[in-house]
Amino acid sequence: MRSSISFLGSMLIAASAAAQCGPYVVDPDTAALWHFEEGAGVTASDSARRLIASLQGATFVEAAAPFGGSRFALDVGENRFASVSGLPVLNPHDGITVEAWVMPRSLASGHTSGIVRKNDAIDSENYSLEVRGSDVVRFSVNIGGSIRVASAVAPLHTNEWAHLAGTCDGTTVRLYVDGQLVASTNGPAGRIGGDSSPLFIGRGDSSAWFDGLVDEVRISDRARAPDELHAAPRQLDLFTDRRTARTGTRARATLHLAAPCGGDFALEITQENPTGSVRVLERRAHLVLPIGFEQSRIVRDHVFDGAEHAGTWRLHVVLRDASTGVVLHEEFASLLFTP
Repeated sequence: MRSSISFLGSMLIAASAAAQCGPYVVDPDTAALWHFEEGAGVTASDSARRLIASLQGATFVEAAAPFGGSRFALDVGENRFASVSGLPVLNPHDGITVEAWVMPRSLASGHTSGIVRKNDAIDSENYSLEVRGSDVVRFSVNIGGSIRVASAVAPLHTNEWAHLAGTCDGTTVRLYVDGQLVASTNGPAGRIGGDSSPLFIGRGDSSAWFDGLVDEVRISDRARAPDELHAAPRQLDLFTDRRTARTGTRARATLHLAAPCGGDFALEITQENPTGSVRVLERRAHLVLPIGFEQSRIVRDHVFDGAEHAGTWRLHVVLRDASTGVVLHEEFASLLFTP
């Protein structure tokens, strides 16, 4: 059997686009920014103007924030949220960006999970960032008295962090998931509506509660550019160049790994043959990646010579946090060999 495993360790395929790493810092366009680093108590203070978010049953929990430099997040759920008085600073009229990191604990079909919403009256929001069911992310803005919406099918996963952001420049409403533009809606230019109603974090209207963790909520008084937003902290994809093979067929598997903010990871790649026997192809306890790392490399290059077991061959890649052992990503790939 002829085979080889190639690690192209020095081949940097591309540098990731500029990413915001670490907690956001206040700039002149920040209307409000909650880090939720208090760790205890019943209020959270924003870093821009000391706006107080009152915790209505929500609590602080220790959570490994995906952007680094953070220790706590806000735990919200049914009848557990935070509210902020509807001060004028929370009503930008010419442009707005609303964003948050979220980690769902559960996502129920048919249920709307409000992340950040200003004015909880049904169909009367000033703006709202929410998830509908388990796979539709939605950002809506009141422009000139009409609700304009950008929404997209973008499945979220329980117990995994995702960054959601919505922007509006008075004409176009845009929606981003993990720093990637997933939807936009254009319309006539208009003034973004606002009133004295409160801002809610972890809740939309009275029944649209979010079950999970929320962190790094930022509201800006203009539509921010993509490179100003947090992006996915890491990306892992496994590709094969074919699904089936016969004798004499060459098959390759390629691993793509991106870590815009770098980090220390543990990586394991295993192969399972049709008899169930598992072979470790690569195992690294500490894979230290620099900021901006992005690479594609061949992890399996094999020519089937007919002596192998017929059936399904599987590759399994696991990426963990090196310090905690927590699984960050898993990827699978399979190939059917018929001699």
